[in-house]
Amino acid sequence: MSARTRPREAPGTEAGAATVRPADLRRWVDELPYANREAVLGSLNEELSLLNAASVKPSVRFELLELHAGAYVRLLNSLIQRQGNSGVSALQQQRRLADMARTLTLQVADGYKQVVDATGSKKASLFASRRFDVAAIQRAFLFLCYSLNHSYEQYLPTEPRVWIELAGLHGLARERGALDRPGSHSEHRQEFARPISHLYKLTLLTAVADPYHHGPGEVWKMFEFLGECADAAELDAQRPAAGPEGVFVIDARGVERAWPLSHKAAGEAAKSYYLETNATSSLLENIREEVEQGRRDAFPTARARRQASAILSRIVRSLREPAQRSNDRTPIEAPVQLAVGISATQHLIGGTVAGTQATFGPGKESGARGAVSEDDEDAVMKMIDPRSGGTVDVDVNKGRRRTDGREGGADEAGVMAIYGSEPWDVTNKSRRGVGIVRRDPPRTPLCVGEIVSIATNKGASAIGLVRWFTVDEAGVHRAGIEIIGKRADSVNLRPLKHESNPDAARPALAMPFFGADEKASTLAALPGTYQEGGVLIVKCLETQSQVRVQMDSLIDATPSCERFTYRVSARK
Repeated sequence: MSARTRPREAPGTEAGAATVRPADLRRWVDELPYANREAVLGSLNEELSLLNAASVKPSVRFELLELHAGAYVRLLNSLIQRQGNSGVSALQQQRRLADMARTLTLQVADGYKQVVDATGSKKASLFASRRFDVAAIQRAFLFLCYSLNHSYEQYLPTEPRVWIELAGLHGLARERGALDRPGSHSEHRQEFARPISHLYKLTLLTAVADPYHHGPGEVWKMFEFLGECADAAELDAQRPAAGPEGVFVIDARGVERAWPLSHKAAGEAAKSYYLETNATSSLLENIREEVEQGRRDAFPTARARRQASAILSRIVRSLREPAQRSNDRTPIEAPVQLAVGISATQHLIGGTVAGTQATFGPGKESGARGAVSEDDEDAVMKMIDPRSGGTVDVDVNKGRRRTDGREGGADEAGVMAIYGSEPWDVTNKSRRGVGIVRRDPPRTPLCVGEIVSIATNKGASAIGLVRWFTVDEAGVHRAGIEIIGKRADSVNLRPLKHESNPDAARPALAMPFFGADEKASTLAALPGTYQEGGVLIVKCLETQSQVRVQMDSLIDATPSCERFTYRVSARK
């Protein structure tokens, strides 16, 4: 059955004013081509828009929405598993899918709110069953939570109505005595059975834990971790007697997410809630210890344990030491040039990019010249996709392109754009980092955890790591960059087992520098490079010197890069 095929309507009903049989919809949902995620999301969004516009009994609408919810969860698991960093084209597709999934969750929430409105009316209380009332409130609340997660993971604008509606549903659940009632049983995700009191704390905790610090796919893992200990958080209308550490203020009108009490101006609104998170932080630390000690079956490999531990550490740090975000204000100094990605950073700091595979002329942001064959009839320029590590071959004479077969390879224009640098305005700065802003979309999509290089007009540069990234309703892009180095050298990495294969080299940065007398330093490389106890061949592109290094401790692992220390073991 085609993804666009609609289920059969009930006989004797008017088009657009009736629903389909649940049995037919169940069959249609089961037959959707889930491998084609974009087509399925489009079909579900189209079907939900028709359902929300139709006149349907509350009980039937609830049953139909439950089927749509099941299809969404089935698709969600696929979206989470496929998250990653595989080139510009893949990043753009992930952002597009997240936007479609966010639209879907908002439509599902709107449908459940129709059930709430219908069952809460005076007529419904007299003549109709209200057994769907509590479940519909809980489902509407849950899908609004999911919409926020889709916004977080791909840095999409958060619709202002989401927080307003969450606050409204929370108040409605309190009025109807449904705040602590568990959700109806479901075979889907565990959040479906949680009460609204739990979901509200979970949503607030996710927001205050700086979800933009986490890369694609990590937001959902953070959501699961916080779900285990959300009940330990205290939500009260009375200000805690203790200090402001770990305490956040929630606007009772629901017009914005919670803010740290220590950053809130004096004289907050009288009707505010206070979220105390210290007990939650303690539980998160216990979970981190269990993960690191291998007592959690969900993380069977050392790499999975390191990534989970890094996520938990960032959550605890955000709850205990929340970052103060800059407001929209006049830039404090001249724009800086931002290069995104390890290879782009190599280019900006004046290094040769990826050895013989691609080089750039001085001062050119996107002009590339590569290894060209002696046969002019088949001249080929080989360029590296800085994010996936794959390459793109461009036929110089005929303008054709072909990739090396790696999944998610970017096209020529995308690779050339990602190698360039773009101007950003500076909104605030400190010794540890800098805040930047753009009022138009950047050519190169930013990712949390991405290595970047910032250069001023005076020529000074610094190596940074994207720690958070937001896009507001007006389309203004903001980012926070943590400075991790003032200087770096361009190097190539090759595993020892691939010593005789120069094509296995991948770009990396050695910090603070890679001099002849250096015995130890830090490497920033593509994901999947670090192996505990592993040996790499490192070649300095400036001096062409080559050494063998022993990988020591992992500093940070993100979907975009890995940073780890090394020790020189041999020179060649």
